[in-house]
Amino acid sequence: MKNFLIFLFGVFVGVGGLSLWAEYEASQTPPSPPDPLANFTLFDEPGELINIRRFQVHQVTPEGHAIAHGDISDKYEFDSDFSLFVGMRVVFMAEEGSYYYNDQIISVPKGKKARQVGIYKEPSMYDSSNITILPVVAICEK
Repeated sequence: MKNFLIFLFGVFVGVGGLSLWAEYEASQTPPSPPDPLANFTLFDEPGELINIRRFQVHQVTPEGHAIAHGDISDKYEFDSDFSLFVGMRVVFMAEEGSYYYNDQIISVPKGKKARQVGIYKEPSMYDSSNITILPVVAICEK
């Protein structure tokens, strides 16, 4: 009988402790969603010109921003249909109503230029102290 009472007491303490823990967890405020612009620093005025006419998206961030490589085939004498997307890495910010996807080609229309409008701090997946700084680019009027 004594063992049964000890067992019953243990069950009550376990259920009570679990209930208290569940109440505590439920009362905590949920974490706020991360700021989608936390890794960006935007300039007050557009910065330097980026002399690249085409970019290829190679990664889209969870927030929808595009990380792209520039086409450097203009600097070499290749066929006009040949592209070499190994140039400068840049970031295009997500805009409402537009979506980027991997391998998408972003072309700068005639009469417009790509300009740096800020920087993006890309955290490393493996080492939180290793951050890559990339230029944020927008297509602007000349």
